[in-house]
Amino acid sequence: MTDTMKIFRKIPMIMLVAGLAACESPQDYAGSYDMQHPIIVTEEIVAINLSVPSSGGTVLVSERDGFANFSRIYQLRSKSLITLYVDESKSDGVPRDAIIKRVAGALQKAGIRSENIRVMPGSLGHEGAAPVLATFDAHSVKAPECGDWSDKSTYNWSNTRHKNFGCSYQRNLALSVANPGDFLESQPMSPFGGQRGVVNVIGVVTGESSGTTTTTE
Repeated sequence: MTDTMKIFRKIPMIMLVAGLAACESPQDYAGSYDMQHPIIVTEEIVAINLSVPSSGGTVLVSERDGFANFSRIYQLRSKSLITLYVDESKSDGVPRDAIIKRVAGALQKAGIRSENIRVMPGSLGHEGAAPVLATFDAHSVKAPECGDWSDKSTYNWSNTRHKNFGCSYQRNLALSVANPGDFLESQPMSPFGGQRGVVNVIGVVTGESSGTTTTTE
């Protein structure tokens, strides 16, 4: 991650807890591994300072890696619009409208829709040396820390779980997701052919096949 790119943590939003296993009694629920080692979904602000070359182009060559990483994180786990703060006094003579057009064009070229980009009037909140500050809110995740081997692993007559039981599963699950927001809600289904879907549903309800039948003689 480049020096121009920063991530600021906010307070935790929600604690992910799996459902109660059928074999456990209510009094054992407090000791389940997902309660002992919770996955915590948080919110963070992702920000990057961008310079616009006076001779043309969108961003400096030295900032391209940071810009690509900024765009990739937005597409994976954003939860808000991208906000652009523009300070024309730091643009080395490039007009404000030209700055916005170049940066917005670069974001769209990276796969971000124009309706997901907004420009704030003035330079409110922009304290960096570069003429453009781009920010957005993103989902983040805090994985549980494992390695508590304080319990004895032998002579466990009460048959209670070890303190470290299930922690590696929870940690690996938290670190493997591309978008921590998926812990909060699932992604919407992809669109499908409505007419074909109706035929399939009717076929199931009536017991008739909805597929294509080929007859050969």
